[in-house]
Amino acid sequence: MRKGPAQHAVCFAFSVSPELHVDFHTEANKTIAFHFRVCFGKRVVMNIRQGGKWGQEVQSTVMPFENGHHFDLAILVLLSEYQITVNGRHCYTFPHRIDPGSVKMIRVWRDVSLTSVTVA
Repeated sequence: MRKGPAQHAVCFAFSVSPELHVDFHTEANKTIAFHFRVCFGKRVVMNIRQGGKWGQEVQSTVMPFENGHHFDLAILVLLSEYQITVNGRHCYTFPHRIDPGSVKMIRVWRDVSLTSVTVA
């Protein structure tokens, strides 16, 4: 994954789900360069996992997600941070703690129905 202005975008559309996880995995076992978790109706949590240990999480109560409604999620990888937009509106940022160039896999999981993915 290359760093740079909008050089790598991942877009998702989901439907009904009480929780959503998006993890950007590296080749290193147990390392997640970016973890994005939505607890519908409660909070959003962002973090990293390195060497099997979680870092200091960042939480937000900004909740543009509605349980039972489709939404578009875009995660932009910029030079110094991830920028997350929901339905075209910027909602969150998270600074790089692990080089995004080391990301080899993106995992979307939990209670989601994935309808499309675009990587650009």
